[in-house]
Amino acid sequence: MAVSSTSSNPLGINLNNVTTDANGHVTVGGISSGIDWTTVVDDIMKAKTIPVDQIKTTIDANTKQITAYNSLNTVLGAFRDSLNVLRGAVSFDNSTDAFSAKQVFTSVTRTDGQTPSAATNLVGVTATNAAATTTHSIEVLRTAKAEKDSSDAVTSTTTALGLNEGDKFTINGQTITVSANDTLLALRDRINSANSGANPTGVTASIVSVSPTQNFLVLTADKTGAPITFANTTGTPLDTLGVTSGGTTKHQLVTAATAQLYADGILDQTNKTYESARQSSGSTTLGSNGTIRFNNGTTTVDLAYTAGQSIQSFADSINANTSLQGMGISASVVTEGNQVRLKIQTTGAAFTTSEVGGGSALTDLGMKNSRLLITRDSNTVSDLFSGVSLNLIQAEIGTTVDIDVTPDLSSMKTAITSFVTAYNALKTFINQQTQLDATGKPLDASVLAKSQTLRSISDQINGIFGNDVSTSSATIKTLADIGITFVDGNTLSDPTQANTMTVDQTKLNNALNANSDDVRKLFAFNFTSSDPRVTMLAYSSQTTPTGGGYTLNVGPIADIQKQSAGFTSSSALLNDGANVAATISGQFTLSGTTVSYDVTTDTLDSLASKINGLAIANISAQVITNASGQKQLQLSSTSAQSPVTLSGDTGNLLTHLAMTTTGQAITSANINGAADGSDDGSMTVNGMALTATTKTGANGLQIHYNGTSAASGINLDFTLGLGSSLWGISDRALDTVDGSVQNEINALNTNNTNSNNRITQMQANLDAQRAALLARFQAMETAMSQMNSIMSTLTQAFNSLNNNNNN
Repeated sequence: MAVSSTSSNPLGINLNNVTTDANGHVTVGGISSGIDWTTVVDDIMKAKTIPVDQIKTTIDANTKQITAYNSLNTVLGAFRDSLNVLRGAVSFDNSTDAFSAKQVFTSVTRTDGQTPSAATNLVGVTATNAAATTTHSIEVLRTAKAEKDSSDAVTSTTTALGLNEGDKFTINGQTITVSANDTLLALRDRINSANSGANPTGVTASIVSVSPTQNFLVLTADKTGAPITFANTTGTPLDTLGVTSGGTTKHQLVTAATAQLYADGILDQTNKTYESARQSSGSTTLGSNGTIRFNNGTTTVDLAYTAGQSIQSFADSINANTSLQGMGISASVVTEGNQVRLKIQTTGAAFTTSEVGGGSALTDLGMKNSRLLITRDSNTVSDLFSGVSLNLIQAEIGTTVDIDVTPDLSSMKTAITSFVTAYNALKTFINQQTQLDATGKPLDASVLAKSQTLRSISDQINGIFGNDVSTSSATIKTLADIGITFVDGNTLSDPTQANTMTVDQTKLNNALNANSDDVRKLFAFNFTSSDPRVTMLAYSSQTTPTGGGYTLNVGPIADIQKQSAGFTSSSALLNDGANVAATISGQFTLSGTTVSYDVTTDTLDSLASKINGLAIANISAQVITNASGQKQLQLSSTSAQSPVTLSGDTGNLLTHLAMTTTGQAITSANINGAADGSDDGSMTVNGMALTATTKTGANGLQIHYNGTSAASGINLDFTLGLGSSLWGISDRALDTVDGSVQNEINALNTNNTNSNNRITQMQANLDAQRAALLARFQAMETAMSQMNSIMSTLTQAFNSLNNNNNN
């Protein structure tokens, strides 16, 4: 019997029709039918996948919009930032207001004919936005100096100094222990180690080597104006080194000194020191006969002078008068450069001078209270003029440094041009996103062409530019009035630049030079109050003006903090004569609760503990240390509804404590509500600060009330400049919680998440359908294979039978 060619492959499987899926399942197609069922199934599933592809296309489009909205966030955020310094935002130092920017010019003058040093050689001056536009003057009499001391010369820096083991000394109260092996280098390091940590000495040690055998330990105070104190505590190590001798500093290279200056002609009003205007010399003569009366309130002394008498002679006659000596009054002629001043001062009671003999010496000499001597520990002075910092470089008596603080128009211009740049970037983006082709169809890159959010933002911004702004100027109402105009799109080859801004630099400069305040009003939020006790702290993008303004009503003012007078000790008994000195025990009422006390056993500390132990609602007591180191009892409330009240003292403790109010809070307030200021939800209260709520159009307006009693009918009015209006639009759109741009991004992200979930579910269903189809076709192929096998067997049997019959 012939062997069939399929004996080793009884099903006649064509290996080209065998496929294996990702799960390792083997599928055979077209074995018996001759049909490639795998391809057929793929074609069927491809048709079923079309909805999935459509969803993927939507996700891709959404993702492009999300990217575009994030780009909108970026350019819109930069636009908002550029407006933040133009919109009239309030800060304690005006740092957020470009129109408060200041610049400083300095110059020098002398009256004695000498050539003054350049101002920059005498003082460095900087000004912040908090500085007032004004003129100051200073005369630096002395710069502050740090004390510097040295040891005796030491022959070697590496040889032991011969100190006794364990000896101790102090620098500014900090103890340093020496070793017998200490060299000059080791001692330097030991001293510098003590100048660290929580309680540093404030003194730095160094070594100056004049020659190999002359080495000096130099001790320098870290701060100017403060002396260095040295003391031997065990042995005499400082004397051995030659830093001290017999308890006093031996080699003081630089004496600690405070800075001294005069400023703005401020006078010493103690009436203890008087000075004349500058005179050419001490030989300058008086021009009349007369008599000056000196009066200190208890003693009167008349002193005659004559025409032609020199001011030095007049000073001598004051010093020779025994009656004036008894009043502590003396005179001197003080040299200032090439000129002099007559000074009259006293060590006793304040006094006055007047002409009683018909002369005019006081007027002729320009006698008045002396300039007030101002001292500072440091050469960096930032607390003399508000917003102005001085760096004292060199003293020059007789030279006045004039400081002119003026508006920094250059900074204002920079802020305005930055706004134009940011707007142009935003407008270019909007134009790019809304471009259409010749048929009116959005370009492929214009993915936000149909965005209502983008259109709304654009329309709101355009609407602001179409309105005049209320200023005090008849000529500055719009951006065009200060040289900012819009580019005509019809003149451009690049449509994305349509309606961007251009700046006429000359016109902007002229506007700022002529009236920078009206330029500010063009951009800024402008607030007014009918009551000077009300000042604005802040506003929000929700704060909306109204025609007649808003009416503020403030309720009662409550005391929320009281402090006692200062005492030397908080642990001394209340009847201690050197402290509180109360003499009668008793009780008083604190915010409705009785507090009992015994002056013979209680102290300030125990009284505070006793009050806290009573657990009075919202009330606490503590003993604080004031700036002078004195102890004060402080009573505080956390709520204006629970004020600190004191009454009904049956002893005399409250009298001796001398409690005064140091903190107040508004109990309630409203906008457009009842005149008594009762709370209707339109204002929230935080101390003396008030914030309008969503119940009123003034929502977000924050103000401070500086009054001490209730008030009603206060008119609050404000206008929005271009900057504040545009800032409001961009700030609302950029709100990260419910801003329109974020809402769009959130919606698209949610849509994409849901779509991806749907694709996952649809793909699982399609995979199941594919598997089912393949299984069915596999079953059919198997059945056909079996039928073919039977047919083949029958055919072979039939052929065999025929062959036998033929034989």
